[in-house]
Amino acid sequence: MEWTIDKSRLPSFIRVETRGEPQLKDLMDMWQEILESDFWKPGLNVLVDNRKLGQIKERDRFTLGAIEFFAAHRKILGTACIAAIRNEPTNDKYVRLFQYGVTLKGSDAVLEIFSSETEAITWLEHYCKAGETKDWAVAASDK
Repeated sequence: MEWTIDKSRLPSFIRVETRGEPQLKDLMDMWQEILESDFWKPGLNVLVDNRKLGQIKERDRFTLGAIEFFAAHRKILGTACIAAIRNEPTNDKYVRLFQYGVTLKGSDAVLEIFSSETEAITWLEHYCKAGETKDWAVAASDK
């Protein structure tokens, strides 16, 4: 699996385009590169375009490994919203397993799957800004 990171939409979000055959090690390497970059801050939103990515062969292993990675990096991920785009229908079982697994392991990151980039960007710009407003309101009420 290969990826390209586009920072042109900062500070709103970064866009990552993936292509090739998905491997768990590559997914972890990609996220490690993002999280160690000079632009990363906990809670930064991410758009992942998986439309050029092949099928995952070992879905159980891949999903469980991704959950563990996100759990281990939950503090640096923060409240990041991650919008993933797929052309083909996703297997809801694995998407839900990942979403619930990450939450159960203590992560505040939110993942949603979309079939179009327009929908994904709309979600990032509206839903995730609402989350920022909510976090600000909670922080203000704590003072």
